[in-house]
Amino acid sequence: MATKVLTSVSSLVAYVERENPSVLVVSVSGEAPSTGYSHMILELIENVAPPDNGIYEMLLLGTPPEENLPFQRTYVHANTLHWINYPADLKGIAVIALENSMIALPESIDEATAAVETYDEENY
Repeated sequence: MATKVLTSVSSLVAYVERENPSVLVVSVSGEAPSTGYSHMILELIENVAPPDNGIYEMLLLGTPPEENLPFQRTYVHANTLHWINYPADLKGIAVIALENSMIALPESIDEATAAVETYDEENY
């Protein structure tokens, strides 16, 4: 079954693991519209050119259940993304859901350990 964009983003953390090469780690929690959703993932939105502001956008997706279930918001956690060889111009990550989005901006993408500022869509 095809994946669908989830209802909302509840939390977003992004940091760089100081390995060789460096790895950008992105962890997201959110809400699905009903129970039974599985395989929550982040999918990079591919653009023709890199974003001018250096903030790369990702969709929060999940596989809906086979049967139709009543609307009941359910807390979910996406598989943690480990992005090796992320773009040099990356300044942050925006995760987008149906009702909102969040942005994580590490203090310094090259020197960050786990220091992150998180913004809601109004500041995007």
